[in-house]
Amino acid sequence: MWYENGQKESEEKYKKGKPHGLHEDWHENGQKAGISNYKDGKEHGFHAEWYDNGVPFIEKNYKEGLKDGAYLTWYANGHKKSEGNYEEDKKEGLWIDYNEDGTEYRRLTYKDGKETIVSP
Repeated sequence: MWYENGQKESEEKYKKGKPHGLHEDWHENGQKAGISNYKDGKEHGFHAEWYDNGVPFIEKNYKEGLKDGAYLTWYANGHKKSEGNYEEDKKEGLWIDYNEDGTEYRRLTYKDGKETIVSP
């Protein structure tokens, strides 16, 4: 797909009619917007997105369509917004949220996707 200005918007591969392999997106200004990997129609592997200024927005991992592994988000100013971990699409372990200025806001602990401990 292409934007009206001629800039590529997205590129994806298919296998037997399902997304398979690398999928890439771009912002209209040409900056990379996102990458994701698919296996037999499900997200599988590393996924990342960026703001149109090139700053990371999110990084996460998938295993056969489920979030699995490190999960990180950022504010548009480049400061980290949150970090944690998923196991089989459920939040697991320590999650830390940050204010837009980069200072820590709170810590949350999860077990099987349920919040167990909160600390400011």
